[in-house]
Amino acid sequence: MYGQGVDKDYEKGAELFSKACDGGVLDVCIGTGVMYDRAEFIEADYEKGMLAYSKACDSGYALGCTYIGDIYKRGDHFPIDYIKALEFYEKGCNGGDAQGCTYIALIYSNNKGVPMDIEKGLIFSKDGCEMGSDTGCDLYKVLLDQKNNE
Repeated sequence: MYGQGVDKDYEKGAELFSKACDGGVLDVCIGTGVMYDRAEFIEADYEKGMLAYSKACDSGYALGCTYIGDIYKRGDHFPIDYIKALEFYEKGCNGGDAQGCTYIALIYSNNKGVPMDIEKGLIFSKDGCEMGSDTGCDLYKVLLDQKNNE
């Protein structure tokens, strides 16, 4: 991808990433999804990005599920759907992705698309924190303070 010893050809790189993803290299599926979803190095193709993330998620790679949740939460290329976002964040969280847990907590604590639920926010932010998310730890402290001051 970075043209070390050869001419840079991002389209060819994306093609090779896609082939590796199709071959089951799940880390590469995430990279492929990011390239297409966020138009990094190549022209955006949101359907291809979603397909790559889905391949990872469907194969049990939790980060792919979290990225799909992001797509539904952002709503910049697909309609905003917080229920679908939660569904995919939950798959990510259950698969061990700390950010998936933290994003669930953020949705419940921000009253976005679902009723505010501090208890659920606490549960999922704590899970995210315990899995290594600094944001999860910070959010847990904020929500705990909020709960204690009610």
